Amino acid sequence: MGDDIDGDLSQRKSSGVMEEENKDENEVPVLFFNYHEFVATDPNTVGPQLVINHFPNNHSGLDSSTYRDTRIVRIPRIYSTIDMSDIIPQFSIFPLGEEPNAIIENSASGTLKTYKIEGEYDVNFFGQTSLTPLVPDLITSDELILIVTRINRELYEAFDPYSVWNALDNILELITGTFYSKIVNTFIFETHCKRKLAQLELYIEELNKKYSNIEGKGFKIISLRRSAYLSLDIEIPRPLNIDPR
Repeated sequence: MGDDIDGDLSQRKSSGVMEEENKDENEVPVLFFNYHEFVATDPNTVGPQLVINHFPNNHSGLDSSTYRDTRIVRIPRIYSTIDMSDIIPQFSIFPLGEEPNAIIENSASGTLKTYKIEGEYDVNFFGQTSLTPLVPDLITSDELILIVTRINRELYEAFDPYSVWNALDNILELITGTFYSKIVNTFIFETHCKRKLAQLELYIEELNKKYSNIEGKGFKIISLRRSAYLSLDIEIPRPLNIDPR
């Protein structure tokens, strides 16, 4: 099944490339950017412009130690790689800080390869580039690409309305007048979509067991159900300015 999906995605991607080549040469291509970042300057200081790309951990209680000690890095949902991307969630496979149009040369130190704190904003520390504390300090670009690619594949298989299993579920739902979902799925077995999403959650749990226990470099992937599949949220240790310039 996975090979079929990969082949289908490759075919659609190739088709998309051909369509792009046939477009008006004067048409400006759509630019990719990570909308989970913005540039700001601490209003209380005369400091450098900082790229704000990690955020409060809204998946934890405001009075918890987790909220105090962690931040969230978000991988954006994208809509340009497959058909029906409005109903099939997909996430960017560009390594954070290496996306097209990423800010990579604004640092006073030149082009950076790792995350470097350059200033403070809203009682947190940030750099001057699109690099986040996640890549490559906590996980390599290749590892992240493999994880996001696997998540995208699982989501495609779960939500594809033209897959055999999803089509069968929909037909049975129509024939039985919703009896199928109300009774059969509740007491006997779940739909194909629910089964695949449950498998995806197990995969994320396995990743968290692997990566969250790495001393000083642990991180945690937040359940996609909590983010409503709108972003891939990753909990990281709160960056600290332990080596001030």
